[in-house]
Amino acid sequence: MMVACSQHHYQETPEAILAQMRADTCWIQELDSLAQIAIGPGAKCIDPVWHTFSYNGRTWFFNQDWGGVLEIPSDYIPEDDYVQAELSFHGTSAWSPDSLITISFYAGSQIFTLKDNLESLLSGLAGKGYTIQDTDESENAFIVRARSGNGVNYYGRYICPIEIEKVEYLLSIVYPDNSLEEAEKLIEMARPYPAGPNGRIFRGEAL
Repeated sequence: MMVACSQHHYQETPEAILAQMRADTCWIQELDSLAQIAIGPGAKCIDPVWHTFSYNGRTWFFNQDWGGVLEIPSDYIPEDDYVQAELSFHGTSAWSPDSLITISFYAGSQIFTLKDNLESLLSGLAGKGYTIQDTDESENAFIVRARSGNGVNYYGRYICPIEIEKVEYLLSIVYPDNSLEEAEKLIEMARPYPAGPNGRIFRGEAL
């Protein structure tokens, strides 16, 4: 990731780099320009570190490095991703206002096969105490639902779009039993990911 046209030398700490990103109007303008393509005309950057944008009165994540557009509720609170300070932006997480639900997304180079990634994901969930409830596989994606013994649920969707070769996308939502209704609305909202509201999957600048 390279900030567009800042005239300042960055300090070495990731915190300083992210602060400079937030202050760099040229970088924000570049993100706005790319968002017109990935999200739609009139999309505007809300926060260049969180990679959040407003479009048609709604809030969206947009990953300009690896592609991927994801709608989130406007009151969800994203986390700073410090990896982007030195490498590229692969994704982040956002919390519901009551901190009960987390939605996370990741995009990056596809190193392993879809089958290998499925086995790794299932093994990782089992190691965290989850029991697999359901899996749904297709040619270029799979969905996993799991539940832990203490009533925490996991929804995960792993995608390798045919249109964008060698890029993988992972979306996950973690929520307690008493937030099932809200979580299902969030899952429906995230169903198009990584495509934007125009149906297009943006080809990230890291490719």
